[in-house]
Amino acid sequence: MKKHIMGVVKIEDELVSDSQIYVDKIGGDPTHLPPEDIDVIGYFVMQIYNNERISGNKDVLCWQFYQDEFGGPMDVIDIPRDAKLNTSKQIKKRRWIDEYLIKYEEIEENIVNEKEEYISVIGGKPNELIKEDCENENAQYVGIIYDDLCPYGDLGLGYDYMILAKDSEGSLVVI
Repeated sequence: MKKHIMGVVKIEDELVSDSQIYVDKIGGDPTHLPPEDIDVIGYFVMQIYNNERISGNKDVLCWQFYQDEFGGPMDVIDIPRDAKLNTSKQIKKRRWIDEYLIKYEEIEENIVNEKEEYISVIGGKPNELIKEDCENENAQYVGIIYDDLCPYGDLGLGYDYMILAKDSEGSLVVI
């Protein structure tokens, strides 16, 4: 079984190019507009695309993560395949989170070193505690993202990590 170790690369003071529209990213502006009213979903934190690493509902282009102004639980929004590009840049975003592209290193599940215990990953097998959390929520484990994924500042999760899982309809959820 494969797993993908997450890392980040800072986007310098330039916009993501047209060739990088479909990228997993943290901070900055989302590449596509969410279907909901942008005034009520909170602040944009990150987005992850529906692809070979995380395959979900075929009608979903990507998942965007939003959080209220008080740093409450992360909301995951399904962005449909026909979503419009975010050319207006009017969506609220966390000012303290620099913009990063998420990069992945694919490794075999059985290749583990001690440092990986607290590294953000997509795929692989969950540890026993996380596996139990997924079973309690009747969700399929997808990955884990630690609050310190971004250098020089955290994601503002309010806790050490968030578990990503798919619900019975293939939507990404945070548990």
